[in-house]
Amino acid sequence: MNTPAHGILNLIVLDHSKGTKSLTLPIALGAILPEAPILLFWFVQKFVLSKPEALIWAVLHDRPAWQLSVDLLNSIPLILIALLISAWMKHPWLTSLFASMGLHLLCDLPFHGKEALDHLLSFNHWQFEYCISYRESANGEAWYYFSEIIFLLLGTIYLLRKKTTPTRIAAALFATTYTLSLLYAWGN
Repeated sequence: MNTPAHGILNLIVLDHSKGTKSLTLPIALGAILPEAPILLFWFVQKFVLSKPEALIWAVLHDRPAWQLSVDLLNSIPLILIALLISAWMKHPWLTSLFASMGLHLLCDLPFHGKEALDHLLSFNHWQFEYCISYRESANGEAWYYFSEIIFLLLGTIYLLRKKTTPTRIAAALFATTYTLSLLYAWGN
């Protein structure tokens, strides 16, 4: 899933905020955090260092030191341990953050194909290489993107109509970001 789609899904599934105790922010952050190193890496390589996209994704992205920073925030055991500790401490903000990160990881498992991450980092280097890939046309890319666009549209409408103001703002930001990323991708 693209990062904004994770945000919409996580808000639908996890955001049950009522009144002044909104947990929208940690849920939204948890949806973004697993991909934050990748987004930061791409932004620096593309706009600060002026590297071409082909070099970024074919060579620079696969460097071990860089992959470790990505794998740490995509490690199911590490996120699960953090979730259990925050739940045991009865800290709703952190519990929401780590639950959102965990949901992000579970949604990513079936769609990374050959680009699977080390989801069991710190225990072993197992990678769940499922046959559907969001980046390989031979493995469902067109179907995947069409489904994601429909989901994002319907999910955003649901959140804008049914949830609290902070959730509606987050949904609108995720939908806007998704639209801008599609426009950028189609323009390149």
